[in-house]
Amino acid sequence: MMYKLARYLFAVSVVMTLIGCSTDVPLNKVYGTYKASYPFGSETITLNRDDSFVQQIMIRSQASVIVRGKWDFEYYRGSRINFDGLMTVVDRFGHLKKDWQRVPPGIASFDIGRDWFRIFMESPATSPYGKQ
Repeated sequence: MMYKLARYLFAVSVVMTLIGCSTDVPLNKVYGTYKASYPFGSETITLNRDDSFVQQIMIRSQASVIVRGKWDFEYYRGSRINFDGLMTVVDRFGHLKKDWQRVPPGIASFDIGRDWFRIFMESPATSPYGKQ
């Protein structure tokens, strides 16, 4: 009896791990608001169903900044979001960029994945954006 129970629990844990750690995220789960927190402030990105986004940046001791742009979703090369008009706030080391209030030309591209049942966007910075 204990052997059957142990096998059952093992099988359930394997299935839950596979489901929870799946990296592919379907488009209908991508829409919504994502937040990243930094030692110097926070950032929120809302992905709308009309392929527009709103980015709000809140840096301590400074007025918040709102940016709007377009986004698209790539699911044929893994789950990936491309932004046109996204402000890059943080450098690759997690520090506030000196020119963070400038929208750089080109496309910013982030992987989107799932960690158990939580969806997140991975940016080149050290802090991922967690779906709210």
